[in-house]
Amino acid sequence: MKKNASRVGNTLRPVVVPTMRRRASLAECPPGLFLFNGDYGFKTEYSDDNGPEAYCLGSGEYFWGGTNGNTDKRRALLVMPCELRHNTEVSIEQ
Repeated sequence: MKKNASRVGNTLRPVVVPTMRRRASLAECPPGLFLFNGDYGFKTEYSDDNGPEAYCLGSGEYFWGGTNGNTDKRRALLVMPCELRHNTEVSIEQ
């Protein structure tokens, strides 16, 4: 088994890896998982009056990122787009 593969019993478990080499604003982030200050979120393909629809993965709450309702600051938040991978060819820095 390769060094970075994670196993639970005899089953590979998915790992979360960044999809870009740099962070992107929430507005520019593609739909899907993202990381912000150690917490995972999920951005949909939809937008509303508050900008991109995004939610906290752990709680399901609407994601504001500490911007206290300021939609311009929320759109500009820097997040790290991520994805789940199910293979052993993943290289993750510890």
